Amino acid sequence: MKIIFTGGGTLGSVMPLLTLALACEKNGVSKKNELFWIGTQTGPERVLVEKGEIVFFGIYAGKLRRYFDLRNFLDPFLCIIGCMQALILMIRIRPSLIVHAGSFVGVPVCWMGWLLGIRVAVLQMDIVPSLANILVRHCAWTFFVSCEKAAAFFPEKKVVLSGIPLREKIGEAHTQVKNAATLKQARDFFHIPVSTPLVVILGGGTGSQDLNTLVWDSLEYLTPHVYVIHCTGKGKTPPFEIKNTCYQWHEFFEEHVELLLACADIVVTRAGMGVLSELSALGKPALIIPLPNSQQERNASFVEEHGAGKYCTQKALTPKKFAKEILDLLADPMRKMTYSQNIKKLFPENATETIIKVIKSLKTG
Repeated sequence: MKIIFTGGGTLGSVMPLLTLALACEKNGVSKKNELFWIGTQTGPERVLVEKGEIVFFGIYAGKLRRYFDLRNFLDPFLCIIGCMQALILMIRIRPSLIVHAGSFVGVPVCWMGWLLGIRVAVLQMDIVPSLANILVRHCAWTFFVSCEKAAAFFPEKKVVLSGIPLREKIGEAHTQVKNAATLKQARDFFHIPVSTPLVVILGGGTGSQDLNTLVWDSLEYLTPHVYVIHCTGKGKTPPFEIKNTCYQWHEFFEEHVELLLACADIVVTRAGMGVLSELSALGKPALIIPLPNSQQERNASFVEEHGAGKYCTQKALTPKKFAKEILDLLADPMRKMTYSQNIKKLFPENATETIIKVIKSLKTG
């Protein structure tokens, strides 16, 4: 059974799909001959996919922006090229199934697959569908949704309430850091003092320059009280030398990010559902700063409506206010406990097993 996974550009769609791909291998699908990935030419996904020994193809992926940008004049041509590349790959591979998770690179893949009569499964993680998922809605055989609110946008008969696939290491890390000795080992790995509260700040796989700048400008208020580990995103580095002994920055975490999250006292993050589902599994109190004017704002509202985290708009945050939000949450153990308990209830469990069961039914049906 040949399966094509398609996603990239950012890591929000990549990690759940990669989890599914590796689960397919464990269920008898050959990684070398039956699992394939179509992603972007320049996104961060290639490193992770090829590290997982899955055959990777990069295609051109335009983007339909809902605002003026000179690139809007070029991207329709890139999309046409991407469609031709996807069509050639579909004919070469002849998959039984395409699994898409919302990034724009998957649009030409799903369109061309649909034209060839290949089944398409859409993993809908956000509360509100991305434009990419709206564009492929007519192609889909089934929709795997993260929560009941996300199901409202799709035909009821095609919806499977699955939750979001989580890496096995997330569950393992949650168990490990309950042990004091293992927690110390994890902190030692990242050179974090055991007695200092840890704040982990994530801006997504490609990073957010606005969020990065906010973090750098707030360090003078934060680091006298906490240790900060900051994922800046691929290709994004501080514009000045930082010698602060209570701050680390990394462009990207290839390994051990699950232990880092499990060690964190608080996580500051964008509002991609992939990372929110991981924080749910770990029970982590979070300060959520969604990407402005995106579907992430609805995700953040969903979390706050359930008393599972604090939603802050980027526009309203100054460096001082940002630091105060973090320090106030750290100083309020009851609010931390409430967020931790409530975020655990946001998503269905065993998402990977649910989705694999549906994929198996296609193989035997």
